[in-house]
Amino acid sequence: MSRYSRPTIDAPPLVPVIPPRFMTDEQLRSHFGLSERALNRLRATRRFPQRDELINKTDRRAVEAFFDRRAGIHSPVVAGAFAGGIDGEENFDD
Repeated sequence: MSRYSRPTIDAPPLVPVIPPRFMTDEQLRSHFGLSERALNRLRATRRFPQRDELINKTDRRAVEAFFDRRAGIHSPVVAGAFAGGIDGEENFDD
């Protein structure tokens, strides 16, 4: 390394990585930090989202909504991904 060169810094990507909408069980376990046993126990509750029969994957958003409901969190996923609702007519004359 010469006296004028700078060390390289591994910076995080500028664009966030968006996880896939539908995930395999392995991806679900990795994404949500679940063990194989924990995922099997959650699936046995019947409230946990089931795999789509056509693609044999589980909807990540449905799993997020499941965990949000379990934690008592009002989920934007369940509400259609809208941060807020219509709050009435605007009045700019005040």
